[in-house]
Parts: sequence; C-alpha cells; structure tokens
Amino acid sequence: MYSCVLDEEVHLSLAALDSRPDHDDVGSKYSQVVLKTKDTEQLLCTLVHGTIFQQSLDLKLMPREKVSFSVQGSGVVYITGYSFSSPNGDYIEDEEMPSARRAVEQEARSRVEQRGIITQRVIRQ
Repeated sequence: MYSCVLDEEVHLSLAALDSRPDHDDVGSKYSQVVLKTKDTEQLLCTLVHGTIFQQSLDLKLMPREKVSFSVQGSGVVYITGYSFSSPNGDYIEDEEMPSARRAVEQEARSRVEQRGIITQRVIRQ
C-alpha cells in the first residue's frame, strides 16, 4: 500500500503492470488497483498478466487530499501522472492574469517539466 497527503493537484494518467522477467512470478493473473480517499474506495482498473498490461487513467486528485493506493493480486503496478504548479507554488486563475502572461503560462503548462512527472510503485497487499 502507498499513502500520502498531496502537496499539489495531481492528474493520474496511467497504471502499468510490470512484466519484466524478474517480476514474472505471477501467483494470480489479475491485479486490481484500488484508490482510497477519506470518503470513498474505488477500483481504478484490473490489469491481467499476459493480456492487459496498461490502463489509461483520467483522474484528478486535489491538494491536501489524503490518498492510499493498493494492489490486490500478485503483480507489481506503477501509477504514473503529472502535476502543474506555478513557480511560487500558487495556482493562478486565467481571469486573473493579462492575456500575454496567460499565453506564456499556457505554453509553460504544455511542457511538463521532469519534476512534474510522477511515477509511484504501488505495493501489493
């Protein structure tokens, strides 16, 4: 299980089952990725060794939200996503900035910096 309280908004984009030979000791073909928050527990996807190795996700998690991920099954699963933040860490609404600055900010958002890419291995239960 992996748990954390988020510092910033995070967008989860992919769950991937590790298929490398050193992780090929498959007890169960199925690996279910579960997300738990304060209010809910949700099955994000079921990955199947030999058939379904990746699943696209489109999930936004908010700052200060406590989240826990777990994998039910014997596979090793990686969750990948990204975050956007302004240089000083504050979020800026589009209506609050002049159009020239907005264009620069939008271009910067389109280029995800290396530090903004998040990959986390989820430990099986």
